[in-house]
Amino acid sequence: MSDLYVWRYMSLAKYVDMLRSRSIFCPKASLFQDETEGKWIAHAILWGEKQRWQRIRGYADRLQSILDRSGEDQNAVLVGAASVYNQLTPEEESSVLGDVLKQVPLVYPHKRQEYLERTVESWLKHHDGYNSRVSKWLNEVTIDRDSTYISCWNRADSMSLAMWNLYGGGSESVAIRLERGKLETLLEKNLDWLKENGLDGQVVDVDYVDGLNSPGEELQENLVDRLGVGKDVRVGAFSVKPALYAYESEVRLIVYPKRDIRSPVEDPHPELDGISLTIGSTSGSLSDFIGAVYVHPLLSANSMMVRVVKAINEQFGLSDLPIVTDKVEAIGSNMTLQPTGYTGA
Repeated sequence: MSDLYVWRYMSLAKYVDMLRSRSIFCPKASLFQDETEGKWIAHAILWGEKQRWQRIRGYADRLQSILDRSGEDQNAVLVGAASVYNQLTPEEESSVLGDVLKQVPLVYPHKRQEYLERTVESWLKHHDGYNSRVSKWLNEVTIDRDSTYISCWNRADSMSLAMWNLYGGGSESVAIRLERGKLETLLEKNLDWLKENGLDGQVVDVDYVDGLNSPGEELQENLVDRLGVGKDVRVGAFSVKPALYAYESEVRLIVYPKRDIRSPVEDPHPELDGISLTIGSTSGSLSDFIGAVYVHPLLSANSMMVRVVKAINEQFGLSDLPIVTDKVEAIGSNMTLQPTGYTGA
């Protein structure tokens, strides 16, 4: 698949609005239908933490069983710890449970019971605090979804009928095709405005990942590494989607508020549903940005839709913008030859 071109499928109304406003609208991520947008890396981190604390809850129960059997007898604590340690699997021996049990003979004899009691208390306290940490993460992700703005494009060599149906909304829609580098240029041209509003942006490919619901340790590590894919962690967070969306082959222009890592997570522009990035200068031609406009592949060159798009383009000074028709047909009108009129000698 070529990385040269990207596509955007849209209704005729959105096409007219783009030409009228001379801008690309980037809605905030929380307005997308997919409610998992921007959540997957946080989900992976929390999933790993949940698995860890579930294991430690089991470890705490095993330490508590030593205490229950030992009563107030410090020597019984030592014997019980040794007995449990001898039953550990090799994996458990290298776990925090193994570390605690190995430490029991090294503490002061009269402190053995207290050592295990404090360990159990600490583990259970952190275990029970997990749900609060989930709530904190969810709150921060919600703010990120409200303050991150995204324009989605399809990376492909050619048109996709599925993308027409999903995002164009039928035959009365258009697709625009442009070079991927034009998205980078769009950000550069709007850099001053972005800085004035405390924003920054980046163009990035979406990574489609299998197994996001219950990621293993390797996938958890890979997803955390994904946070470093861009200039800001939100570039990574909003460029991960489940593998079932892979057909989208998505390229995203992501705009986010610049934030000091030590500052609280806040939405600096809660009043906005999205932002608009200006296409070029007011004196320039939009055709410098839009490479071509395509009509639905089930429509022919003499369809009313082509005439309407041509009239719209002319109204906005884009008479030179190519209108491409590539009707899908077999043994159709393109199969005939023009008669010569020959009647014989």
